[in-house]
Amino acid sequence: MTIEVDGRFKVPLHQTLCEDFPRYYSLRDLFSNPKREVTIVDVNTNREDHLLYKYPAGELVFDEMIAIPSYPRATAHLVVRKYAASFEQATLPYREGILIKSAAAIHDCTYFGLESEPFSWRFTGELRCEFIDNLIREYDDREEVNPDCPNHPSNNPMRLLDPFRDGLILEHPFAQALHKQSRGILKSLIEELKATEAPPKRDVTNENLNRRLDNLSREVSKILERRVKELEEEIPPGATDKGTIEQLPIGLHIIPPDEQPVVVNQPKTFSIIVKHNEGLEESLPIDVGSSNADVKVRTSPVYFKKLLEGGTVGSTTFTVEGSKVGTEAFVEAHCGGYENVVLVRVIEPPLPSELPEGLSFDKPLYHLRINKEKNLTLWLQTATKPDD
Repeated sequence: MTIEVDGRFKVPLHQTLCEDFPRYYSLRDLFSNPKREVTIVDVNTNREDHLLYKYPAGELVFDEMIAIPSYPRATAHLVVRKYAASFEQATLPYREGILIKSAAAIHDCTYFGLESEPFSWRFTGELRCEFIDNLIREYDDREEVNPDCPNHPSNNPMRLLDPFRDGLILEHPFAQALHKQSRGILKSLIEELKATEAPPKRDVTNENLNRRLDNLSREVSKILERRVKELEEEIPPGATDKGTIEQLPIGLHIIPPDEQPVVVNQPKTFSIIVKHNEGLEESLPIDVGSSNADVKVRTSPVYFKKLLEGGTVGSTTFTVEGSKVGTEAFVEAHCGGYENVVLVRVIEPPLPSELPEGLSFDKPLYHLRINKEKNLTLWLQTATKPDD
């Protein structure tokens, strides 16, 4: 098999591939199998390396079969291990976590929505459930027998596996039940760990100091809020409109979606809406990355600015900026088990609809950051063609 990579995608260096590829979650069993040998060769330098993954050894703290509510024929074997130190809080597909496996493959790597809890990164493990394969086959068989009217049952109404193999589809009722059962077990293990290792809190303030700190906090918050409003573009219209949110399915959504133009050297702000079936936490990180170095994400990770609908909907923003006209980049956002992507195209500044005679700037007012450069656009409207 030969894979040709499109020019808009960044190909990692050979050393980076050697370090990251074996950690790709869905391939870990392959790279850790002593009966298999995988070799990567740089044809430009003839450098050859063997790729190997070794599962970390930890203390076994849970090893039991668990039942899945509403699916009497389904059982899952959950194994969880505890470690003395936290793993790197990385995003998919290279982080440690709980691997969700069937008999056929590894389908996901997750902490069941507890990624924002620092103590969760002290655990790894696997959740093996062969019933996943049964649901996948059952769905495909119904589609093949009667594609126009497959009549899928309520406990398997949609595809369970993401078509791009990016994990289980969390909108599926089985995936929700599996995550809920496992989340409860992992959360109890985290609480046990916190109880034994979290040092007792000491009150080192008094009532007067607390009151002064509260006043200072409010004043600082006002200043920060004003500065953010000055330096960032407005959130796209309708991004957090209640009617719009109600129409969104469970998952992570980037607004505006799909393919968007970005004026060169001008920041553009996107909204992120995360809709979950359980309560979200404000400290949950949302990682945002770009596939092209000429399109930079201003800040990553970002965190929720608002929680709505009883905490099941979170919203925030991120800002990108392109430095080279014609550049295209995929900007991808990850949060827990959800992800989404938008294609960004860097374009020339659009010509204003009306220009006064002579020189003029594109905006009447600019806000600058201390010690930060900002590009200003200057227009010239003249009846004669100026000299170069």
